[in-house]
Amino acid sequence: MNIIDSLSYFIAKSKIESPEAKFSLGVATTAIPFHESFFSFPREIQDWGYYLHILCPSSDQATAIIKSLEGEINSFFLDVENKKPEFKASEIKKDNPEIDFFYLYPNALTVQSCFDFLKSNMEGRAFIFGHGDLAFRFAALMKQRGLDFRWRASRKSTSSKCVMMTEKFSTEERQFLSSQDHIFYNFSPFRSDFFTNLEDHPHIKIVDVSAKGAFGDTFKNRISGLDVSARLVNEVAFILKGNRYSENYGRMTNNAGVSFVSGGYPGNSGDLVVDNYLAPTFLIGISNGCGGFSLRINQALKDN
Repeated sequence: MNIIDSLSYFIAKSKIESPEAKFSLGVATTAIPFHESFFSFPREIQDWGYYLHILCPSSDQATAIIKSLEGEINSFFLDVENKKPEFKASEIKKDNPEIDFFYLYPNALTVQSCFDFLKSNMEGRAFIFGHGDLAFRFAALMKQRGLDFRWRASRKSTSSKCVMMTEKFSTEERQFLSSQDHIFYNFSPFRSDFFTNLEDHPHIKIVDVSAKGAFGDTFKNRISGLDVSARLVNEVAFILKGNRYSENYGRMTNNAGVSFVSGGYPGNSGDLVVDNYLAPTFLIGISNGCGGFSLRINQALKDN
């Protein structure tokens, strides 16, 4: 089932169960290369309806989905951060002049989540691993707040952000971890030989910002996830109905031993990732236990 059919089926099924439900669609992207649009999550907003968040690799795919679903969607959110040349918010707005988009800033929310985690874990210094836009923004925020940090590029790169990090944060650049580092922020989606340095520093907490399973099963008990998707839905819910999203987020195991987790929640390997762990109606995929998916499914969850 393609993403448009999957979305339409979910909307039609939800309307049967909740005729008054409204639907909002968030169209976003990511800098990581991919070719087909996919669900990040559908999430229920209590006493309103559903927020459907999808990731698109290009403006053309985003516009195709928007036009196919325009009659079924009550409001649209658009990622306006510049992440990749194939996805331009200006092109999507131009191709859909009749839509009054609300704006999304996923990278800004991610950086703020990183900073909030740091504020609640102030035992020592942060180490930033990566050299893309998120790593640069977080380093800039740390510098602005006068907080001590170190960083290292995840690989050799001539990208503009890597060059800027080298220029602006040259005194903070390091090739190895030290005993003064207490939180390791991983912004790289790819496994790196540098991760072996963490074996010599068991006191360091790991925050896997990329959530792409780059660590595999290694350091599983030391990795913390960031609640970025729930923060995003908080922002959406605040715009749509003036209050904050708090329910329908967590993990539950039913009497049959099947475990459900809400999209964005750090589940265990084999958990079913769904829209609402308390009353699941949509199956996003199967958790790999490391912040990613062992399998994406993106279909309505049948009663059986």
